[in-house]
Amino acid sequence: MNPNSGSLGKSLKNMESITGNLSKNNGKIDSAIDNFSKISGKLANAKISESIESLRNSLTKLDGLLGKMTSKEGTLGLLLNQFSIFLVMLPFYMAAVGLFAVGLAWIVSSLHVFLRDTAQVLSVVLTFWFWMTPIFIDEDKFPSRVRFLLFANPLYYVVRAYRAVLLHSAMPSLADLAIAAAFGVGAFIAGGLFFRYMKRGFADVL
Repeated sequence: MNPNSGSLGKSLKNMESITGNLSKNNGKIDSAIDNFSKISGKLANAKISESIESLRNSLTKLDGLLGKMTSKEGTLGLLLNQFSIFLVMLPFYMAAVGLFAVGLAWIVSSLHVFLRDTAQVLSVVLTFWFWMTPIFIDEDKFPSRVRFLLFANPLYYVVRAYRAVLLHSAMPSLADLAIAAAFGVGAFIAGGLFFRYMKRGFADVL
């Protein structure tokens, strides 16, 4: 009987201790309940349903914008659809054209020192060259008897590559790149050697 009385006494003491602690912290508990009530009130007044509806409308508009971007509506959509991975090939053609232009510039500038009419002749040659390059006229529309001139035109291969990449988003011909590069390197070397040879007489004429 005594052991049970001891256990019961300890239990009563623990209950009294818990009750005392609750009494001491009654103010804190009331404060926590009051704060929870305030938070609940703020959430109730926050118009969550309206916020969710606004978010849903924003997502719908974003989805519509992304749909236009992936379609061909609008300028941005057209640009994204016309973008091609083969654009990385164009700098190689630009380099070939640059080498070709520098080589021709060396030759023409050397001749102009001795022949003052070189500029006038060059303007006529460039005009003829322009119309013999399939820029505005497709290569298939050239007369068959003069079509062989296209194959001797280095810009023919460059224009054909530009048309394939920019208009058709297709891979340009590697054979065209090799031919354009050969023309560019050949003109660059020939122009450099020609200018180096001709510059010996520049001092006598200038």
